[in-house]
Amino acid sequence: MNEIGSMSWRLANWKHQLSSAANSCFQSQTLVKEPPSGDEWLHELKFDGYRMLCRIDRGRVSVWSQNGIDWTEKFQNVVEALKSLKATSAILDGEIVIVDAQGRSSFQKLQRAMGKATTTGFAYEAFDLIYLDGFNLSQTPLKHRKELLKNLVGSNSGRFIRYCEHIKRRRVLQTRLRVRN
Repeated sequence: MNEIGSMSWRLANWKHQLSSAANSCFQSQTLVKEPPSGDEWLHELKFDGYRMLCRIDRGRVSVWSQNGIDWTEKFQNVVEALKSLKATSAILDGEIVIVDAQGRSSFQKLQRAMGKATTTGFAYEAFDLIYLDGFNLSQTPLKHRKELLKNLVGSNSGRFIRYCEHIKRRRVLQTRLRVRN
């Protein structure tokens, strides 16, 4: 196979893997009154932000929403921070937020910033790793994906890319929700 044929095959293969990985992570969510019980569940706090996928591909980064809108230009500080991660290719799932002085995400501040020309001040709360360096992780147990994500984001997280911890037990989740509200 010549170089051009090889490049087009790699591009088609990447698009197929990307499509299947991205589709698997944007599953519909159901609002419930109580979190499920049992130790097999991992719980995460919901941030006041916009859910976005971030794709890293050989130093290029793109950010897009569930409905396929490319937001890369808007979140330049997040894009630059993602470039520092030690991955050749990756797809991260998370939320774009703006954090207030107390360190909490503020949807009101986020909405105001979205309407302005600003491209700084945003942070990315990464809670899942869908694809990493040639491997579609969408069928890998969430606990293992989060371990990989923590290793990938952990030391580079800083202000703009933050690893979202999970909560293992329902009782702890209810306690945290009561304290937060």
